[in-house]
Amino acid sequence: MTSREKTLLVAFVWVILIIVFSFALRDFRQFMSSWSDTGRQLDAQQGLLNNAPVVNAELEKELEFYKSDRIYDLPSLTGRVDQLAKQAGVTNFTFNTGSEEQDIHVAHTIRLNIKDTPIENLMTLDQALNAESPYINKVSVSLKADTRNDELLDATIILNSFELKSSGLAANP
Repeated sequence: MTSREKTLLVAFVWVILIIVFSFALRDFRQFMSSWSDTGRQLDAQQGLLNNAPVVNAELEKELEFYKSDRIYDLPSLTGRVDQLAKQAGVTNFTFNTGSEEQDIHVAHTIRLNIKDTPIENLMTLDQALNAESPYINKVSVSLKADTRNDELLDATIILNSFELKSSGLAANP
């Protein structure tokens, strides 16, 4: 082998070594970057896991709100609205009810139709319904004067409430 061939062979080997080294260096940098990102993600997740007792305690507190005896199923909701109306002095009323089942709750709607009632009684009923919020919510209220007597009003009040399904009330420990 001549010296020219030896020089070319050595140069070729060096070029191959430089290429291999550059690929290895690039892969090492990617590995270190991924390692660093993984470490940051693990630290963030560990921080979340360290807060789990606080989060679960807050969740249990909120779930107690929704397990309250003031959360109404449809029969108890209609009974409560009936009771509030009668306590307010509203006697000439009817209501239509409906329920719509969702993923984790059931939405109940009541359309309360009131006839021939003085405004004072309607205002008393309004205050009583406001006191039931957020368990019973007024969606809309419409008033119309009674054509036979100016001192009496007809009203339509649409109320809604919700009830969590028992499967939606569990907190994951």
